[in-house]
Amino acid sequence: MIEKVDGYLKSSGEFYYVLRVPQYTVILNNGEELKSDEEGNVWYKGMIYRATIDEEQTNWKVGETYKPTFSFMDEDVEFDVKIVPSPVAKIEVEPIEVIDHADIDYTTDDGSIVYRVDYDDWNNNPTKVNCIVTLNDGTVLKNDKYGIIKYKGGDYKVFTDAAEVQKSGAYWTVGNTYKISVYALGKSETASVTVVPTPVDRIEVEDVQLTEYKDGKEMYDEYSLWFRYNSKPVEFKIFLKDGTVIKSDENFKLYGYDYISYNDTSYKISYDDDQTYETPWRVGKREAEMSVLGFTQKYNVFVNKKVKPVETDPETDPVVTPTDPETDPVVTPTAPAPIVVPTVPAIDHKVPLAKTKAANQIKVTVKAKTIKAKKLKSKAQKVKVITVKEAKGKVTYKLTKIPKKIKKFLKINSKGVITFKKWKKAEKGTYKFNVKITAKGNSKFNKKTITKTIKLRIK
Repeated sequence: MIEKVDGYLKSSGEFYYVLRVPQYTVILNNGEELKSDEEGNVWYKGMIYRATIDEEQTNWKVGETYKPTFSFMDEDVEFDVKIVPSPVAKIEVEPIEVIDHADIDYTTDDGSIVYRVDYDDWNNNPTKVNCIVTLNDGTVLKNDKYGIIKYKGGDYKVFTDAAEVQKSGAYWTVGNTYKISVYALGKSETASVTVVPTPVDRIEVEDVQLTEYKDGKEMYDEYSLWFRYNSKPVEFKIFLKDGTVIKSDENFKLYGYDYISYNDTSYKISYDDDQTYETPWRVGKREAEMSVLGFTQKYNVFVNKKVKPVETDPETDPVVTPTDPETDPVVTPTAPAPIVVPTVPAIDHKVPLAKTKAANQIKVTVKAKTIKAKKLKSKAQKVKVITVKEAKGKVTYKLTKIPKKIKKFLKINSKGVITFKKWKKAEKGTYKFNVKITAKGNSKFNKKTITKTIKLRIK
């Protein structure tokens, strides 16, 4: 194994090597040979058996050979693992920039921001790291946007300790430069990361016009029925400092949210307002805000009173004939009688409604899953990645937003088990799609639908 490759850096600074079960052959007493699959499993008399590796790993050093234990069916055998030197002579890393309040990895419980530097597998956003690796034999290698360097037929990840640096010290702030370590093929190099200001100069948002009790939906919170308005703007323009203008029709959906693309990276557009069941919006002028690329813009929202149209009766109302100003006398119009518009009764937002059903308590969790391309090419694979709890009423499942490449290969049954049909030309990669899980409710609980994103990786 190459030093500081195929493993991870522990918080103590020690590198822990991950030993994967290799493919192996088991020879039974009767001479029969059983060969393992790529995952290290062996089938015997209808049962699956798997080997394990046990090692006492404490600060393994370059040049040393260690003897972990390989175990299968109560049989143990030691094998050699040698840590070989890195083939890298030097690493050169370009200066790295992250955008203030935009390139966010995650937010801590106290609201502090941990910035993302490495490849973002979930949103498929490229790594911020661009490095040139020169090997001892003079070969020059560069990482791709996924942070991968190809060496001797293998894929080796370029990674950093950016998250650990931020968590162990002061959190990064705009205008400052920080030092991190970049790791590639067993060697590391110090790199600088600067938190730069937002590239946005301004955002122009058209006023949002809403109709009372129409443009939104009823909500049931804390035993109160209230109306939540959809305050999301229809038209806006994002003006960048470099003169680029991004219009509202250029955004795209990702996992049900609005995103824009900037420097080959997807950035989420967030919308916010002050509507709650305790402070629902009434008719009048309100305010909301949108945020993107670390810039926040407030905009106006008008909730207009719903007016019932006045109906006419053709049998009783007079028919007005157009006049000719040259032949017809001028008639001075009389003032029309005032039109009385019925008042729409307001909803009492804090008083529980009689005989109102309770909210469905359905809870859904999902997990990512990896499928071997070799297996998928030979037969269909079933995956159970959805867990449903506390659902009221019958539960149904529906697949949505499936990538075109895999759409004909996916199906889901009534128990939420996903089947990936046999794919003779299975292409490796990470595929994401949505599942709508609906609890239909009953006489006491309302219907509720939850949408979750599933991530399946084929390798």
